[in-house]
Amino acid sequence: MESAARRLLNEPREELQKNLGAEPMSLAVIPEALSDAPMVGRLATEIVRRFSFPDANYDGERLILLERIIDFAANAEREIQEQREKIAELEALARTDELTGLINRRGLEAALEQLLSAANRHDEEGVICYIDVDDFKGINDKHGHARGDKVLQKVAEIISDHVRLDDIVARVGGDEFVVVLTRTSLRNGLRKAKELQHTLDATVIGKGCNTIRINVSLGIQGYDGRTCLADVMAMADHAMYADKRARKLSLVPIGL
Repeated sequence: MESAARRLLNEPREELQKNLGAEPMSLAVIPEALSDAPMVGRLATEIVRRFSFPDANYDGERLILLERIIDFAANAEREIQEQREKIAELEALARTDELTGLINRRGLEAALEQLLSAANRHDEEGVICYIDVDDFKGINDKHGHARGDKVLQKVAEIISDHVRLDDIVARVGGDEFVVVLTRTSLRNGLRKAKELQHTLDATVIGKGCNTIRINVSLGIQGYDGRTCLADVMAMADHAMYADKRARKLSLVPIGL
Protein backbone atom coordinates (compact mmCIF):
# COMPACT_ATOMS: atom_id res chain seq x y z
CA MET A 1 0.00 0.00 0.00
CA GLU A 2 2.90 2.33 0.71
CA SER A 3 4.31 1.99 -2.81
CA ALA A 4 0.85 2.59 -4.24
CA ALA A 5 0.54 5.78 -2.21
CA ARG A 6 3.90 6.97 -3.45
CA ARG A 7 2.97 6.32 -7.08
CA LEU A 8 -0.53 7.68 -6.81
CA LEU A 9 0.11 10.81 -4.82
CA ASN A 10 3.78 11.41 -5.67
CA GLU A 11 4.86 11.81 -2.07
CA PRO A 12 6.07 9.50 0.71
CA ARG A 13 3.36 7.84 2.76
CA GLU A 14 4.72 9.51 5.88
CA GLU A 15 4.16 12.92 4.29
CA LEU A 16 0.70 11.88 3.17
CA GLN A 17 -0.20 10.91 6.73
CA LYS A 18 1.28 14.12 8.08
CA ASN A 19 -0.66 16.25 5.62
CA LEU A 20 -3.92 14.43 6.30
CA GLY A 21 -3.39 14.12 10.06
CA ALA A 22 -3.79 10.33 10.00
CA GLU A 23 -2.34 7.85 12.45
CA PRO A 24 0.30 5.35 11.20
CA MET A 25 -1.17 2.28 9.49
CA SER A 26 -4.59 3.91 9.25
CA LEU A 27 -4.87 4.63 5.52
CA ALA A 28 -6.19 2.49 2.71
CA VAL A 29 -6.25 3.21 -1.01
CA ILE A 30 -8.89 1.33 -2.99
CA PRO A 31 -10.45 1.58 -6.46
CA GLU A 32 -13.43 3.94 -6.46
CA ALA A 33 -15.52 1.24 -8.12
CA LEU A 34 -15.15 -0.90 -4.98
CA SER A 35 -15.83 1.84 -2.46
CA ASP A 36 -19.50 0.91 -2.10
CA ALA A 37 -18.90 -2.85 -1.91
CA PRO A 38 -20.58 -4.55 1.10
CA MET A 39 -17.25 -5.61 2.66
CA VAL A 40 -15.86 -2.08 2.46
CA GLY A 41 -19.10 -0.77 3.89
CA ARG A 42 -18.87 -3.09 6.89
CA LEU A 43 -15.25 -2.24 7.56
CA ALA A 44 -15.65 1.47 7.01
CA THR A 45 -18.63 2.23 9.20
CA GLU A 46 -16.37 4.25 11.51
CA ILE A 47 -14.19 5.92 8.87
CA VAL A 48 -13.29 9.40 10.06
CA ARG A 49 -12.65 10.91 6.66
CA ARG A 50 -12.99 9.87 3.06
CA PHE A 51 -10.90 11.46 0.31
CA SER A 52 -11.33 11.23 -3.45
CA PHE A 53 -8.52 11.87 -5.91
CA PRO A 54 -10.12 12.29 -9.37
CA ASP A 55 -6.77 12.68 -11.08
CA ALA A 56 -5.10 9.77 -9.31
CA ASN A 57 -5.39 6.46 -11.08
CA TYR A 58 -3.74 3.11 -11.43
CA ASP A 59 -4.25 1.12 -14.61
CA GLY A 60 -7.00 3.55 -15.58
CA GLU A 61 -9.00 3.18 -12.34
CA ARG A 62 -10.04 6.13 -10.22
CA LEU A 63 -9.11 5.65 -6.59
CA ILE A 64 -10.22 6.88 -3.20
CA LEU A 65 -8.46 6.91 0.12
CA LEU A 66 -10.16 5.72 3.29
CA GLU A 67 -8.76 6.80 6.63
CA ARG A 68 -8.57 4.41 9.59
CA ILE A 69 -10.05 1.43 7.80
CA ILE A 70 -7.09 -0.74 8.77
CA ASP A 71 -7.26 0.16 12.44
CA PHE A 72 -11.00 -0.36 12.48
CA ALA A 73 -10.75 -3.76 10.82
CA ALA A 74 -8.13 -4.91 13.33
CA ASN A 75 -10.17 -3.61 16.27
CA ALA A 76 -13.30 -5.26 14.91
CA GLU A 77 -11.50 -8.58 14.64
CA ARG A 78 -10.27 -8.32 18.22
CA GLU A 79 -13.73 -7.39 19.47
CA ILE A 80 -15.28 -10.34 17.64
CA GLN A 81 -12.71 -12.71 19.14
CA GLU A 82 -13.27 -11.29 22.64
CA GLN A 83 -17.02 -11.66 22.20
CA ARG A 84 -16.62 -15.27 21.11
CA GLU A 85 -14.46 -15.99 24.15
CA LYS A 86 -17.03 -14.40 26.47
CA ILE A 87 -19.84 -16.43 24.90
CA ALA A 88 -17.81 -19.64 25.25
CA GLU A 89 -17.09 -18.81 28.90
CA LEU A 90 -20.77 -18.15 29.63
CA GLU A 91 -21.78 -21.38 27.90
CA ALA A 92 -19.25 -23.31 29.99
CA LEU A 93 -20.56 -21.70 33.18
CA ALA A 94 -24.13 -22.54 32.20
CA ARG A 95 -23.14 -26.21 31.95
CA THR A 96 -21.10 -26.39 35.16
CA ASP A 97 -22.23 -27.15 38.70
CA GLU A 98 -20.84 -24.39 40.89
CA LEU A 99 -20.49 -26.47 44.06
CA THR A 100 -18.61 -29.48 42.69
CA GLY A 101 -17.14 -28.21 39.44
CA LEU A 102 -18.76 -31.10 37.57
CA ILE A 103 -20.98 -30.58 34.57
CA ASN A 104 -24.67 -30.15 35.37
CA ARG A 105 -27.74 -31.73 33.78
CA ARG A 106 -27.60 -29.40 30.81
CA GLY A 107 -23.96 -30.24 30.20
CA LEU A 108 -24.65 -33.94 30.63
CA GLU A 109 -27.45 -33.95 28.09
CA ALA A 110 -25.23 -32.22 25.54
CA ALA A 111 -22.40 -34.69 26.20
CA LEU A 112 -24.73 -37.69 25.97
CA GLU A 113 -26.11 -36.56 22.64
CA GLN A 114 -22.58 -36.51 21.25
CA LEU A 115 -21.76 -39.88 22.83
CA LEU A 116 -24.85 -41.56 21.44
CA SER A 117 -24.13 -40.14 18.01
CA ALA A 118 -20.55 -41.46 18.17
CA ALA A 119 -21.81 -44.82 19.46
CA ASN A 120 -24.11 -45.06 16.46
CA ARG A 121 -21.32 -44.25 13.99
CA HIS A 122 -18.71 -46.55 15.53
CA ASP A 123 -20.98 -49.29 16.92
CA GLU A 124 -19.93 -48.56 20.51
CA GLU A 125 -21.62 -49.27 23.82
CA GLY A 126 -21.35 -47.90 27.31
CA VAL A 127 -23.01 -47.73 30.71
CA ILE A 128 -24.84 -44.97 32.56
CA CYS A 129 -24.74 -45.03 36.38
CA TYR A 130 -27.27 -43.05 38.42
CA ILE A 131 -26.04 -42.36 41.97
CA ASP A 132 -28.02 -40.91 44.88
CA VAL A 133 -26.68 -40.08 48.35
CA ASP A 134 -28.88 -41.89 50.88
CA ASP A 135 -30.67 -39.82 53.53
CA PHE A 136 -29.02 -36.60 52.39
CA LYS A 137 -31.86 -34.58 53.91
CA GLY A 138 -31.05 -36.15 57.28
CA ILE A 139 -27.40 -35.12 56.87
CA ASN A 140 -28.42 -31.53 56.21
CA ASP A 141 -30.89 -31.51 59.11
CA LYS A 142 -28.39 -32.94 61.61
CA HIS A 143 -25.11 -31.37 60.49
CA GLY A 144 -26.18 -28.29 58.56
CA HIS A 145 -26.07 -27.39 54.89
CA ALA A 146 -22.40 -26.44 54.96
CA ARG A 147 -21.46 -29.98 56.02
CA GLY A 148 -23.92 -31.32 53.50
CA ASP A 149 -22.09 -29.40 50.79
CA LYS A 150 -18.84 -30.99 51.95
CA VAL A 151 -20.42 -34.41 51.54
CA LEU A 152 -21.45 -33.63 47.97
CA GLN A 153 -17.99 -32.32 47.17
CA LYS A 154 -16.41 -35.46 48.63
CA VAL A 155 -18.72 -37.71 46.62
CA ALA A 156 -17.86 -35.79 43.46
CA GLU A 157 -14.14 -36.11 44.25
CA ILE A 158 -14.31 -39.86 44.85
CA ILE A 159 -16.32 -40.52 41.71
CA SER A 160 -13.97 -38.41 39.59
CA ASP A 161 -10.95 -40.26 40.99
CA HIS A 162 -12.44 -43.66 40.10
CA VAL A 163 -13.27 -43.09 36.45
CA ARG A 164 -11.22 -42.69 33.29
CA LEU A 165 -10.54 -39.39 31.58
CA ASP A 166 -12.90 -40.36 28.77
CA ASP A 167 -15.76 -41.04 31.19
CA ILE A 168 -18.24 -38.36 32.22
CA VAL A 169 -19.30 -37.32 35.72
CA ALA A 170 -22.18 -34.92 36.35
CA ARG A 171 -24.20 -33.62 39.25
CA VAL A 172 -27.78 -33.55 38.03
CA GLY A 173 -29.68 -32.70 41.21
CA GLY A 174 -29.28 -31.88 44.87
CA ASP A 175 -27.78 -35.24 45.85
CA GLU A 176 -27.86 -37.04 42.50
CA PHE A 177 -24.92 -37.80 40.26
CA VAL A 178 -24.59 -39.50 36.89
CA VAL A 179 -21.52 -41.35 35.68
CA VAL A 180 -21.16 -42.31 32.03
CA LEU A 181 -18.69 -45.15 31.47
CA THR A 182 -17.88 -44.89 27.79
CA ARG A 183 -16.83 -47.71 25.47
CA THR A 184 -17.42 -50.48 27.98
CA SER A 185 -19.70 -53.49 28.19
CA LEU A 186 -22.60 -53.81 30.61
CA ARG A 187 -20.69 -56.52 32.47
CA ASN A 188 -17.62 -54.35 32.96
CA GLY A 189 -19.82 -51.40 33.83
CA LEU A 190 -21.56 -53.46 36.51
CA ARG A 191 -18.21 -54.42 38.04
CA LYS A 192 -16.95 -50.83 38.08
CA ALA A 193 -20.24 -49.60 39.52
CA LYS A 194 -20.04 -52.07 42.40
CA GLU A 195 -16.47 -51.03 43.12
CA LEU A 196 -17.47 -47.37 43.14
CA GLN A 197 -20.45 -48.00 45.39
CA HIS A 198 -18.28 -49.97 47.83
CA THR A 199 -15.73 -47.12 47.96
CA LEU A 200 -18.40 -44.49 48.57
CA ASP A 201 -20.11 -46.59 51.25
CA ALA A 202 -16.79 -46.92 53.08
CA THR A 203 -16.25 -43.15 53.18
CA VAL A 204 -16.47 -41.36 56.52
CA ILE A 205 -16.24 -37.59 56.97
CA GLY A 206 -15.40 -35.98 60.31
CA LYS A 207 -14.81 -37.47 63.76
CA GLY A 208 -16.75 -38.14 66.92
CA CYS A 209 -20.23 -36.66 67.06
CA ASN A 210 -19.57 -34.90 63.76
CA THR A 211 -18.95 -38.15 61.90
CA ILE A 212 -20.87 -38.52 58.66
CA ARG A 213 -20.93 -41.91 56.99
CA ILE A 214 -21.73 -41.78 53.30
CA ASN A 215 -24.02 -44.34 51.72
CA VAL A 216 -25.26 -44.28 48.15
CA SER A 217 -27.82 -46.05 46.03
CA LEU A 218 -26.84 -46.82 42.47
CA GLY A 219 -28.54 -48.01 39.32
CA ILE A 220 -27.06 -48.70 35.91
CA GLN A 221 -28.29 -48.98 32.35
CA GLY A 222 -26.39 -49.88 29.21
CA TYR A 223 -26.58 -47.83 26.02
CA ASP A 224 -25.56 -48.11 22.38
CA GLY A 225 -26.06 -46.12 19.19
CA ARG A 226 -29.73 -47.06 19.00
CA THR A 227 -30.55 -45.89 22.51
CA CYS A 228 -32.96 -43.02 23.16
CA LEU A 229 -31.39 -40.51 25.55
CA ALA A 230 -34.56 -39.96 27.58
CA ASP A 231 -35.20 -43.70 27.86
CA VAL A 232 -31.72 -44.65 29.07
CA MET A 233 -31.73 -41.88 31.68
CA ALA A 234 -35.16 -42.92 32.94
CA MET A 235 -34.19 -46.59 33.17
CA ALA A 236 -30.97 -45.82 35.07
CA ASP A 237 -32.95 -43.58 37.44
CA HIS A 238 -35.54 -46.33 37.96
CA ALA A 239 -32.80 -48.87 38.72
CA MET A 240 -31.29 -46.51 41.28
CA TYR A 241 -34.59 -46.16 43.15
CA ALA A 242 -35.02 -49.93 43.09
CA ASP A 243 -31.59 -50.23 44.69
CA LYS A 244 -32.55 -47.61 47.29
CA ARG A 245 -35.68 -49.55 48.26
CA ALA A 246 -33.68 -52.76 48.55
CA ARG A 247 -31.04 -51.13 50.76
CA LYS A 248 -33.72 -49.76 53.06
CA LEU A 249 -35.02 -53.30 53.49
CA SER A 250 -31.44 -54.53 54.12
CA LEU A 251 -31.61 -56.70 51.02
CA VAL A 252 -28.95 -57.35 48.41
CA PRO A 253 -29.02 -54.36 46.03
CA ILE A 254 -31.24 -55.18 43.08
CA GLY A 255 -30.64 -51.92 41.22
CA LEU A 256 -27.38 -53.41 39.99
